[in-house]
Parts: sequence; structure tokens; C-alpha cells
Amino acid sequence: MSFIASARKYRPQRFIEVLGQAGTVRTLQNTIRYNRLGNCYLFCGPRGTGKTTLARLLAKALNCDDLPRQLKDGVEKPEPCGTCNECQNLVKGVSTEILEIDAASHRGIDDAKAIQGLADQMPKPGKWRIVIIDECHMLTKEAQAALLILFENPPSSFLPILCTTNPEALTDTIRSRCSTFHIRPIPATNVEGNLKKIFADANQTIDDSVIHQLALSSEGSLRDVQQICDQLIGSALGHCHIDDEFYESVTGQPSLQLYKRVAGTMITAMSDPAIWYEEVAAMYEEGVSLSNLFYKVISNLIRDFEIAIVSRSRQTPCVPYLSGMPHELFQSKMTLSEFHLDAFLQSWEETAKNFGRVSERADLEMWFIRAYYQCEWERKHSATA
Repeated sequence: MSFIASARKYRPQRFIEVLGQAGTVRTLQNTIRYNRLGNCYLFCGPRGTGKTTLARLLAKALNCDDLPRQLKDGVEKPEPCGTCNECQNLVKGVSTEILEIDAASHRGIDDAKAIQGLADQMPKPGKWRIVIIDECHMLTKEAQAALLILFENPPSSFLPILCTTNPEALTDTIRSRCSTFHIRPIPATNVEGNLKKIFADANQTIDDSVIHQLALSSEGSLRDVQQICDQLIGSALGHCHIDDEFYESVTGQPSLQLYKRVAGTMITAMSDPAIWYEEVAAMYEEGVSLSNLFYKVISNLIRDFEIAIVSRSRQTPCVPYLSGMPHELFQSKMTLSEFHLDAFLQSWEETAKNFGRVSERADLEMWFIRAYYQCEWERKHSATA
């Protein structure tokens, strides 16, 4: 059996399977149930959050052979059955009624005319002719102008659905004709559940800390992190357990262990700065990406230290830590003050202006020592004031 990428294998086939978009799903199902379909739909939001999936599900449900029965029976939340010919044809990519167009490669006036031609073709009785235009922000202004009337007053039984990461690139007149849904980043807890299923189905053992770090790194994009899962499973080949070290070596992304290591060094080196030089040298020899260390690990830790400080009186942090470290670990090890973090941040912002232009290692060393000397200067002046 040929390999199927997780982003395809686990693409939701029913509304109930969609993660993190409960409000949009409920509205779409009500639209179908009460026959309140708009002239044109626009799904916008970050990449990998389910825009095209929701467009396909809406199209699939409207053309499902089982929909008349569901409406007659008063089903509260209509779903595509997934087994009828229309549902199967869409999954196989051979539907004659539901067509997908990539505007990145079909963006001109001639392509707009072709879409108009599709709209003029009548679908089979009782069905909809639906065109999903992905990356619609890539349409030229001329193409958008040509499609305006079609979106404003589409032919009977024709429905255009637009998907984009950049709705601002569409003309105001286009957007004003659309029923717009803003698709949100998928919560990390939902992402974690999906990732656990992927690894379980692959019979691949993995540490919970890695799954948690993967979910945090997704930044709400399920598709992106699913691709990383495929990379990890392909590297492990079912014979090796995926732990923090394996995750870091394969993906180059910071693991929980690296976050703990750097956080501990930042704290202890404030009393002995030589420790920072030694640790940077060790990580350099180990092949740790110093750029990733500076731009991601350290910047996330500065933010997380701030969260730990303002959450000192709480059992849990006021918002989740980007590093994925346990709250109790922050609380037990925290010896930094707001003053230290202000020095870290000022030095980071100054170093970031030219980081890596000559030497990433030297810049990483100097980032810390600048913050250290700033703290020492302030401490001495405060003592003599």
C-alpha cells in the first residue's frame, strides 16, 4: 500500500471531525438545515487551519445524496454521508459538480471567463455546481472585477467559495458580496489529540514531551505539524523510540530538554557568566543551530520568564508557556527578576539587529554578557544610592 501523507489521510471528512472551528461549523450546518445559503462564501485565516477543508465539506454536504433524507427527518446537524457517489467522487477528485481552482496558477482574466463558463453549466437535477477558488487573493484586479457580478448574483444552483490567507488583497466590492468566515488557529490541545492518533496509528512510540512541543510549534497550523510527524515517523521507521534528542536531531527544532538546558544556564550564569560561554561552546560543538537558539529558544524563554513572574501566586500560568516547561519547574528554579528580564530583552533587541552578520557564536555570547553587565552596573549603583 502506497504512503499517504498525514495531511491527506487525516483530513476531516465530516463537520464533526473539524478541529477548533466550532462556531463556523455550527453556522454552516444551520445554513444547510434552514436553507439560508449565501451567494458566495469566503474562508480566510492562517495556513493549515482548515479553510479548504471547510469549503469542501460545505460543497460535499450540499451535494450529498443523503441530504434530502436528513432534511426531511429534521437532522439537527447535517453531515455528508461519505458513502454516496457524490461524496466519493469528491474524495477521489473526480467530481463533475464540485471543482477546485488554484488561483495562484489561474489568476488572469481568461481564467475568470472560464469560471463564468462553468457557472453557466447546469448541474445535475437537485445538485449544485460549486467552484472552490483556493488562494483567491492571487487573482488579478481585472479577474476580480470580471467575477464581481458572478459573486453578486450567481446563476441558479451555482455557488462560488473563496479561500485565502490574505483577504485584504481582495477588492472591497468582492468581500462585501461574500459571507465571510474567519478561521482561527487550531488550539494546541486539539493539535495534540490529532498528533497522538497519527503516532498511534503508525505504531510509533513517542514521548509526551515531544508531542507537546510539536503542538506548541504548530502555532495553530495542523497541516504544517502533520508534515513534521511524517518526517519523524519516516526517520524512526517504527524501530526507534522518538524522544527529545531524536526530535531535535531530525527536525532541528528546539526540544523541551533544550529549553530546560538554556533556561537553567541563563539563571546560573547570572552569578557566574563564564558558565554561559562554556554552554555556548558545548552547544556549538554539538551542532545546535545557534540562530534557532537565539531567535526562537531565547526569545521564547524571555517571554516565558515574564509569564512565570506574573503568575507566581497561581497554580498554573496565566497563559501557556511557549517553551512547554511545567509551571512548577519555573517556580522552583526562578531567581530572575523583572530587572534581569528587561536587560535580557534590551540586549536581545540590540543583538538581533546584526545577529550572525559576522559570527553567530560571538553574537550569542555577547547577547548574554551585555545583559549581565547591565545588571551588574545597575546593582552596584543601586547599592551606593
